[in-house]
Amino acid sequence: MAPSASTAPNGIVKKRKKSAGSPSYGTYLRKLLDQIYPAPDKVGISSVAMDALNGLMLDLEQRIIDQSMTLAKFQKKATLSAKHVQTAALLVMPQDLARHTMKEAGRAVNAYAVAINAK
Repeated sequence: MAPSASTAPNGIVKKRKKSAGSPSYGTYLRKLLDQIYPAPDKVGISSVAMDALNGLMLDLEQRIIDQSMTLAKFQKKATLSAKHVQTAALLVMPQDLARHTMKEAGRAVNAYAVAINAK
């Protein structure tokens, strides 16, 4: 019997639902490392270091979410907008990192818009 299945008393096999688990940025961090250090200079990362970076990303994500929700509540809005998230990122991150983040985010949005319009 497969580990993801269980048998009911009447003999019917039922599949178990998979738990959602916690989100992980491991795949994205590895892709980023591959972009920064291409094939000849390929750099690896230990699982302990990956767990530390994943924890850092999850913490930063949660801080930005909390701050953007606070901003939305302060303005008596029921829906988050891009402006709320952008302002929250500016408030949560150090100034230089926040500026760089906004610059790269704008570049990514422009590249996405060009790709959509090209289709």
